[in-house]
Amino acid sequence: ERDIIISASQFANNYLTTFVDVTEQKKAEKTLNESKEMLRKLLFTSSELIDSGDIKLDYQRMTDIIIEISGAKYASFNMMEENSNEFTTVAISGMSDIQYKASSILGFNPMNKKWKNDPNRAAKISQDIITRFETLRELTGAVISSKIISIIENTFQLGEINVVKITKNNKLIGDFTLFFTKDSSLQNQEIVELFVNSLGLFFERKIAIELLRTSEEKYRYLFANNPQPMWIFDLKTLEFLEINQAAIDLYGYTREEFLSMTIREIRPPEEVSKILKSVKTSSEEFNSVGEWRHTKKNGDIIIVDVTVVPVVSNGRKARHVMVQDITERKQAEEALKESEDKYRTMIENSNDIIWTLDQDAKFTFLNDKALSITGIVQEEWIGKSFLPLAMEGELPMLMNIFVRTMDGESCSYELLFKVAEDNIRTIQTNTSPIMIEGKVVGVVSFGRDITEQKSAEKALRGSEDLYRN
Repeated sequence: ERDIIISASQFANNYLTTFVDVTEQKKAEKTLNESKEMLRKLLFTSSELIDSGDIKLDYQRMTDIIIEISGAKYASFNMMEENSNEFTTVAISGMSDIQYKASSILGFNPMNKKWKNDPNRAAKISQDIITRFETLRELTGAVISSKIISIIENTFQLGEINVVKITKNNKLIGDFTLFFTKDSSLQNQEIVELFVNSLGLFFERKIAIELLRTSEEKYRYLFANNPQPMWIFDLKTLEFLEINQAAIDLYGYTREEFLSMTIREIRPPEEVSKILKSVKTSSEEFNSVGEWRHTKKNGDIIIVDVTVVPVVSNGRKARHVMVQDITERKQAEEALKESEDKYRTMIENSNDIIWTLDQDAKFTFLNDKALSITGIVQEEWIGKSFLPLAMEGELPMLMNIFVRTMDGESCSYELLFKVAEDNIRTIQTNTSPIMIEGKVVGVVSFGRDITEQKSAEKALRGSEDLYRN
């Protein structure tokens, strides 16, 4: 059947009739119209996929579309496993009525089947978006036996096979395997390529959405369950936007109370102007804003160390605030300072000689009595070893005592110290380890000058000997 256009023209008593065969033109127009309709449908479907807010991937729908576009008899959709050399068949189209027969021949259900990525197949499809294989054997290599391949080809009258890649940033993320009967071949190649390119964009967007969603879920979990008190407040209104449980526990307000308040309300009245100035001058970078006084619901004042991070919350400029309650630490530091001042006064005014050494036997402290008795200049010896000050013959004993003390033992002994050529002092000494959190970090020695006492004892012994004689 042909499409003919007939036209007639009269010349005097004669007629000229012309016949134009437009069959091929009509076929071309039909093909063009079909391609336009296919392209229109594809663009609509692609836009619908890409604009979809649903993260769920409808692999079956995608496979049905590729069948309709390409003219394939059957198609499978294979997705590469993340960080793996395997791919999984996630959808099959065109085989719903004969899938049981295919499974019986293969000995397994190809749906959801994991396959090793054959290096030969990977090399063949590496260059082009669409790769044509003459036979199933050429596609599968040694993955499926020759006998089974022959049965499949004869049963389903298979002809050529095309593998159509889906890539994202030049990385293979999946492919369609298109199976054609012996009397057919790939149709609408340009539209097929356009479709898989749009799928690449779709997967890229979906993966980005999934990563963002996962990141947001992790952030919310870490925020809500973090043991460190934290909140988010609006930079303009200073209203609390988010609050975690640790902050609720610390300050004593309920979540509802917090979300009806501003950050002014957890400050003592005298510090409100200070916080307003701090917010006004805050930078757009992570920063530690130091120590602040806050007010709990019961009126107690606590001291907190504050760190601030700029964030955007639901389109509003905001600040993520993390606080650490350091009230007890500050109280302990103040008590320690008072204690240190008290004991430093006692040590500085003690009649005993007191000095400390670190783990390397270097001076870290000498009190005024030690300096006056020994004649040592403190600035010259802090950070230096005591060994050069030891008298000849005393060094082995002193080293032994230092080692024993660093092992946790306390020692008592007499120490000879040469102040001048004709002035050797005898120091009665007690040395003990300095312990911090169960670890020896140095030694402390308390000494008393017994030179005169020793001289008196020696004189007394001399007198007793004289008396006996």
